[in-house]
Amino acid sequence: MRWSLPIGRIFGIPIRVHFTFFLLLFLVYYVFAQRAESVKAGLFAVLLVCIVFTCVVAHELGHSLAARFFGTKTRGIVLLPIGGVALLENLPREPHKEIIIALAGPFVSALLAACFFIAAVKVGLPLAADPNQLSLAAVLSSLFWINAILLMFNLLPAFPMDGGRVLRGFLSLFVGWE
Repeated sequence: MRWSLPIGRIFGIPIRVHFTFFLLLFLVYYVFAQRAESVKAGLFAVLLVCIVFTCVVAHELGHSLAARFFGTKTRGIVLLPIGGVALLENLPREPHKEIIIALAGPFVSALLAACFFIAAVKVGLPLAADPNQLSLAAVLSSLFWINAILLMFNLLPAFPMDGGRVLRGFLSLFVGWE
């Protein structure tokens, strides 16, 4: 994707960051630093956004690895301010394969949400922690809720969201691909 910078490879899949992502980080820093009148709060918010986008990369890797299982290559994963996208060379024309590839990302998000939930409970945290706190408990709780919301949002039955791809695959089982 144009205007993106490479930041590494995972499982041989190039990971890139679109330049507008850095604008998001700057905006997050500015808003949180101003609101709390603290450089620490701004840096903490940027760190949390970076952790969330690490979860987004894991989600997109779920799609990419499922596609690889079916013989489809991934040109790369690009992070944008609104999320991430796995750039698959092509999608299988078999509905069950599209459904599995589409569900692989949300499956990873569900696993992450479960892990953050368990970690939050282990540190004795109520899952309604104050997001203005700069603590491990607040981070774990926030990451649980963020991953749970991303999971639900991704499963909305609207194309090109994962839920829309699942719906398209499911419907094509009954009415054909085209």
